Amino acid sequence: MNSILSIRCNELSDEDIQELAADIAATLNSESDLSAKLEEKTGTQGLKGDALTIGQIVLTALTSGTVVALINVLKSYVERKSSLTFEVQCGEHRKISIRAENMDEKRFDETVQKAKDLLRNREL
Repeated sequence: MNSILSIRCNELSDEDIQELAADIAATLNSESDLSAKLEEKTGTQGLKGDALTIGQIVLTALTSGTVVALINVLKSYVERKSSLTFEVQCGEHRKISIRAENMDEKRFDETVQKAKDLLRNREL
């Protein structure tokens, strides 16, 4: 089952968010066992090409074993721009948000554990 990583930031334009999403996907692909690609939706009739969903990345092979790599990558981006918010959705209603306030050492460990619990229970 795929998971969706969504990126939000009120201080960035849609283009900047999409560029950031592409950079994060490339980083995840090169620095982890995750497979990450920008989410594409079927194109609208009459328009050329595929429609992109701004700031969304499809994650494949997200497991409790790859969660730490994912969160470490996201942590490095949050440290550069504290107004970023990441949300990982596994299944219909299971989500976890990652923001700057989640990134001190104690909260980082709690976030990793919550993400692992989310993945463990995603079939429920």
